[in-house]
Amino acid sequence: MTDQPIYSHSPAVSTADLPSSTTKTSQEAADPAETPPTLSSKAVIKAETSPSVQAAVTSRGSISGIPGKGDAGFIPSAPLPKPVAPVVSKHIGLGITWSPYHADRSCKSQDETDADFATFQPAAIVRVYGVDCQQVTMAIAAAETQGMKVFLGLTDIDHLQGDLQSLINQVSGNWSIVNTISIGNELVNYGTHSVSDVVGAINTARGILGGSGYQGNAVIVDTCSAIVNNPQLCEASDYVAANCHSFFDPNNNADNAGPWVQNWVGQLENACHKRVVITESGWPHAGQANGDAVPSPENQVVAIASLKSTFSSDFFLFTAFDDLWKTPGAFDVEQSWGIYGLGH
Repeated sequence: MTDQPIYSHSPAVSTADLPSSTTKTSQEAADPAETPPTLSSKAVIKAETSPSVQAAVTSRGSISGIPGKGDAGFIPSAPLPKPVAPVVSKHIGLGITWSPYHADRSCKSQDETDADFATFQPAAIVRVYGVDCQQVTMAIAAAETQGMKVFLGLTDIDHLQGDLQSLINQVSGNWSIVNTISIGNELVNYGTHSVSDVVGAINTARGILGGSGYQGNAVIVDTCSAIVNNPQLCEASDYVAANCHSFFDPNNNADNAGPWVQNWVGQLENACHKRVVITESGWPHAGQANGDAVPSPENQVVAIASLKSTFSSDFFLFTAFDDLWKTPGAFDVEQSWGIYGLGH
């Protein structure tokens, strides 16, 4: 779950304004002009004990990115200097995560993307995860219409240079809409890449992005426990970008979702000494129980209300619509985190 940002451009968001109703919708995947990407079930639970919270965290099921044409793959490099004069501000408003896929993994159109983003008002920022389906182009156009910012990113770093070039091409110089770019999503938690791999990737990315005119934030997104246990991840980021899902703690109830995440924010601040942005947090409305954490429409309403009462900024709700393109994953919940609109 697969957040972000730093800027004062976005309007403040009232925590009472975002919908707390749940719905089942279809969301989804690949660029029809390309060979469909491989659907992978990355529902790996890692239970790690931190100073005060034992959390069971899982990665979200995902579609692997389409390799960039002509990409030589991920090449670690020595740290490169950050772009000059990064766009840094104190807080961002409340955000939402979004994927550009239908249930059959085909791509949404620009019209569908525009309609989705209109639903997100009054969210200040929308997080997207990749470069396939022309999702960067579509998200920027929709966000600009709605007066929003975007948090862009790459889910993995296996095709770093090609995917970054695709991102740069799709932004087409409109960097003012882009608040943050993330390099990797839960890769250390997955166990697919080492800390040094991911740190090397973000340093390489800074040079490539800076050379294209980007002067905003660059972060590594991982789970709250992975970052606390590997503070090098936040040291390499412009701020701490953490996915924190209370559902994966079997001792947690829906009504404690907000305080549970806030506890992790304190631990992240102590470990990293930087501002923390929660880049994903939510609650599933269907699936199997994980101890005291029970997925249901009623509990999702309770959990989202708890999260919104605890956070009014620097926080991304996960996720806009049900991700029916994913595999069911752990506890059969991966498809069922959507909080907006029936029929999407």
